[in-house]
Amino acid sequence: MLRVSQPSRWNGTRVSLPWHRRDVHNGSPRTRSVTVAAVLVGLLCVPVTVQDLRLKVTAPVPQSPTNDEAVDSETPTLISATATARFVVFDTFAHHFEVEEIAVHGTTLVETGTVAPSTGETSYTVRTPLVDGARYRWRVRAELGGFVGPWSAWATFRSSTNPSTWTLLYAEDFSTPLNDAIAPWIWDGYSHPFDTIMDDAGLWYQNDYGPEWNTALNSFATYRKEFLVGHDGWLTASLSARDWDKDGVIEAPPSISTKRHDGGYVAVLDVPDHTGGAIFRPTNKLPPHYRIEYKLKTIDFGGKRDGSIEYDDRINGYRTGECKTFHPWGEGSNSPGWTGNASVPYCEWQDVRQGPYGYNGFHFLSIVDFADPAPRNNHFWHYHRKVLIDAFSQHPDRVGSGTGGRVCDSSTNQYYNYRDSSFNTVNMWISGLPNWSPGPGGLAGNSQWFMTSCSGGVAEQQLSSAAELQPELMPNEFYMFAIERDSTGYTLEAKGNFARVGQKTLRFHRPFIVNNVPIWHYNSAASQYDGRFNADLVQHDAYGSTTWPNQWPVGSAYPDYFVIGDLYTNAYEGRATLTDIRLYVPAAVYESQPSPSPENRMPRTRVTVPRPH
Repeated sequence: MLRVSQPSRWNGTRVSLPWHRRDVHNGSPRTRSVTVAAVLVGLLCVPVTVQDLRLKVTAPVPQSPTNDEAVDSETPTLISATATARFVVFDTFAHHFEVEEIAVHGTTLVETGTVAPSTGETSYTVRTPLVDGARYRWRVRAELGGFVGPWSAWATFRSSTNPSTWTLLYAEDFSTPLNDAIAPWIWDGYSHPFDTIMDDAGLWYQNDYGPEWNTALNSFATYRKEFLVGHDGWLTASLSARDWDKDGVIEAPPSISTKRHDGGYVAVLDVPDHTGGAIFRPTNKLPPHYRIEYKLKTIDFGGKRDGSIEYDDRINGYRTGECKTFHPWGEGSNSPGWTGNASVPYCEWQDVRQGPYGYNGFHFLSIVDFADPAPRNNHFWHYHRKVLIDAFSQHPDRVGSGTGGRVCDSSTNQYYNYRDSSFNTVNMWISGLPNWSPGPGGLAGNSQWFMTSCSGGVAEQQLSSAAELQPELMPNEFYMFAIERDSTGYTLEAKGNFARVGQKTLRFHRPFIVNNVPIWHYNSAASQYDGRFNADLVQHDAYGSTTWPNQWPVGSAYPDYFVIGDLYTNAYEGRATLTDIRLYVPAAVYESQPSPSPENRMPRTRVTVPRPH
């Protein structure tokens, strides 16, 4: 292998060069050290700079797979004829491979890799699991000591024996830097609520807590910002923060930015205080059938590290020091261990960091029932989620002497207690029907049905985690999360190196209705639902009564939107990085459209979208 420095100008630097002797006499020391100028006279087209380090070699020739060939492996092996030198000096070269996924709106890089020199033929096995039915292309070139040869022609293939499964519609790899400073913070005066129930200024809290709750809500100001991301602005980054003293300065603003990582790029979601929020969502409603997926590279939103809930001057992922509570969206006024008095100071509300209400978390991927989702209080979200994959990192105080729930060991299909886990659990579940008439001081959260390998994928009404993440392995290893919707229901998928079971893909399908138990607001179109689950939401409380009629009437429709990130503005605190957000649609939808040009990469745009106030 040639080892050479890369001077800014050609200067004939001497290097030591081991090679196979073909035209020199036995063992002469003078033949073992030559100048770059002498050796590369036949390998280089012209005198070079760092920007033009070209080998005089042929382009490799892809052998397999090619011509849209279908392969039945999610990690196929790519085979190419090797490059050859046009002048006989070297007979082997390292080969560098590049794999891209072909989208309707361009291409997106999947991975690159280099393999050792070989003769005649070289091969490369893709490391990143490919999506079933998606279309890909690959190419290869020779490399030698920092010098490169010409690329091969692109070769195409599909990752399935069924070429009609999925087509990539949009992808975002965050190679274009994001800077949330381009968007202004906009004051939210709560004059345009999504609903009057449990949106941030909802009647539910006023009826439960009384006039003192309005005083608590008005003790701070809420600010929001949003900006578009990706081709056609198909993604929206949405943030929320508090201004505690209402002076126009946010004390601990969350942020969404990008940085380089491991040869690629990641988005960084940073929420330094639990009263902030930061999410990605689609700018427009999702198609009728789709697959949404992404890679989680790091996660620090609670759970244990190396066996301890306290690490890096944090408790369950929360910064120590000042108090941290659910104020002003606490549990219902009749909740155990809570006075229900909204007039008490901020620090006397339920502690979010520890104690019997303490937990942290993160929404790996959720599907919700309304347009333009933005961070809001946690009880609002309990009423608007359809299906989700999330983290629920309880503090040991919350677990107490109980089990804390259960976790599935998918290698044995046996449950173990949550208290015996690392608290870095993955929950895969659906929302059922709400409690239509909770008692005084209660909440109208939806029922929760959990799917695991231990249940055979059947959704059960008992807190059950499907797996445990291993944050200590990240970022060297990542986790992939995905949700699919077809004509029958939703499929939830989590893939990665899970605790106790190792590398695994967990995949569960839930029909829209099972034994007369529906997924809440599953109908993205009015034609998909006959009105059978409609009812009124009724609240009778100490400070008022309200009926919200027809919460799921015939003729209604609830198009799907996804959410990734920290969407609670009264809980959750931490930092996460992610990349490769991808939206797929059934291939049949675009089978009549021409393939995108091989050189048509996806442009990125960013604009600000102020929220109404």
